[in-house]
Amino acid sequence: MCDFQKGGPSETSPNKRRHQLGALIDGCVASNNQLNTLNTLGQSRERTRNLDT
Repeated sequence: MCDFQKGGPSETSPNKRRHQLGALIDGCVASNNQLNTLNTLGQSRERTRNLDT
């Protein structure tokens, strides 16, 4: 899901590189949060289904 290999040897400026990595990490955190939210929703749905039976 998260590709940390972006920005090859052509990236000479360390600041630019760091900025790209920061943006990548932010993106990863965001997508992980979305996944966690989906998982939580799925679990609560399972729980209510168990209560119904």
